[in-house]
Amino acid sequence: MKKITDERLIVRSLKNLRVAFLVENGFILLVLMFQLFKGTPFLRVFAYNNMLFLALMVGCWTTLILLVQSVRRWQIRLRSNQVNYW
Repeated sequence: MKKITDERLIVRSLKNLRVAFLVENGFILLVLMFQLFKGTPFLRVFAYNNMLFLALMVGCWTTLILLVQSVRRWQIRLRSNQVNYW
């Protein structure tokens, strides 16, 4: 594949990836709620041995780790510029 160099395409690809991630997690939540609606006990639906719940948690953990990394990068940039924004 050819590397994308146009910034507009990069931003659009990132937005599409974000939407796809939201749709995927929304579907997983919908299936988990359906399992509850069918009468599956709450603690069986939201347990780590349920593969859908585990997939949802992996997505949430990934999002959390990426968010923490981006905040750290932002803080490092602020310190390197030594500008007080607050």
